[in-house]
Amino acid sequence: MFYKQFLCFALVLAVFSCAMAADVSIVQSQQAAWEDKGSGFSIWEVTLSNDCGRTIKDITIVGEKNFNLRNGTTDIWGVDCLTGHRFHLPSYVRDHGIAAKSSIKFGYINIGYQNAEFSFCETQYM
Repeated sequence: MFYKQFLCFALVLAVFSCAMAADVSIVQSQQAAWEDKGSGFSIWEVTLSNDCGRTIKDITIVGEKNFNLRNGTTDIWGVDCLTGHRFHLPSYVRDHGIAAKSSIKFGYINIGYQNAEFSFCETQYM
């Protein structure tokens, strides 16, 4: 009996671990920075990488901490706006997806000199 319980527990743990594994990662690099009328601004290039073994059709990207676009959603490119701070992949990427171990880039202009933090949810696979 103990053996069956142990196997069941191990299976549940394995499934949970896979579900919690990160499907994507990001790297951000500052491309430029300047000051205008006493306020600082910076341009950021974001590389979003597919770290899982499946093609990602779409993913929701959420601007979190320090996400302060200079002129609203006109200052983010390479992604489509859903609502507020929520974005997803543009249609030309969704049509083909992001293959395993591949990446896409998007960019934004932030108020200040620090990059924004992003979270991800609602990942769809092909």
